Amino acid sequence: MKKKNSIKKKLFQIIMISTIACILTSFLVSFAAIHSIEKRQIQSAMRFSLNQIVSNFDQGYLNLVNIMQSLEPGGTIGTAVADFLEEKDNYSRKVKYQNVSEKISGILFTNLDVKEVYYREKKGGTIVCGSGNALSKKEEETKRAIIKQVGDHTFFGIEDNERQYQRDYDVSMVKSG
Repeated sequence: MKKKNSIKKKLFQIIMISTIACILTSFLVSFAAIHSIEKRQIQSAMRFSLNQIVSNFDQGYLNLVNIMQSLEPGGTIGTAVADFLEEKDNYSRKVKYQNVSEKISGILFTNLDVKEVYYREKKGGTIVCGSGNALSKKEEETKRAIIKQVGDHTFFGIEDNERQYQRDYDVSMVKSG
């Protein structure tokens, strides 16, 4: 009788150990699969977010390049500013100034990330023309750290804004000479 009992006990122990081993194995395999899937989802979400950030950065950069091209002496606004500065007649000068203001307003309207655009004299630092906000600034407020100078163009640092999640750019063009 003891043999039957011991065989039953051993058989029961073997079944219990194999059941526990199967449950542990399936738990470990499931955990590894879930962990792998979560890791892939996190990586794909991070890639997508990074691609969005790069795309937004590239778009912002291209917008600034387009603005700078229109501000250059051969660009639409640059040419209008040159005409305004060369004009001697007060009435014609006023009309050309309004033309420049309208073109600058068009840039500010179509590029919401740009806060202000202005032309500033290199000597003296007074603002010749620009957006309404820029015209009310004092000379000290328009001076920024120079990042790079390429030919006649000086590129200034971008001010940080209090709004953490919104980009604001100050675009300025200083003509040398």
